[in-house]
Amino acid sequence: MRLTAGQAAPNFNIVDVNGTPVALSNYAGKYVLVSFFRYAGCPFCNLTLIDLIERYKNFSDRGLQTVAFFQSDDESIAKYVAAKQPPFPVVADPQKVVYDMYKIESSKVGALKSLAAAPKTIAAIARGKVAQGALNGDSFLMPAQFVIGPDGTIVIAHYGTDFADKIPLLDIEETILTKVTRP
Repeated sequence: MRLTAGQAAPNFNIVDVNGTPVALSNYAGKYVLVSFFRYAGCPFCNLTLIDLIERYKNFSDRGLQTVAFFQSDDESIAKYVAAKQPPFPVVADPQKVVYDMYKIESSKVGALKSLAAAPKTIAAIARGKVAQGALNGDSFLMPAQFVIGPDGTIVIAHYGTDFADKIPLLDIEETILTKVTRP
């Protein structure tokens, strides 16, 4: 059963790819965007990751923190994600422990729906913005994002319906960040 807005967000206590402990409880009193990606070499995911990196300063300056999860191992993240230098914690969760806590789903239908977003992704690959990397993990895993409020409750629960589906960043900027005050 999916998580919904208003529910308490499951607390995770894990180590990121740099060996730094990351726990949801460490973000108490702040808004946090928790993004679950498919695998480190997924070009759809890397386009979303690039968007988050580009908006990170705006988000963090306004009090919104970010944590990213990949179902990949540390080596795959080092190969496909590290070069983008995300300024926020990136967590390898190949056993999908936290994915399971957040009820992240797989969908063959969603994989087919992803074909509609493929031209944009193929163009990004052709421009060298992203690459198709090795697939490791559940190939039908859908992305998901959660905005969690300062009290630890879910403000937005967004389960992707295809590989490129995410919370529109403008929605975060216009809706969520209007509630966030500088720390």
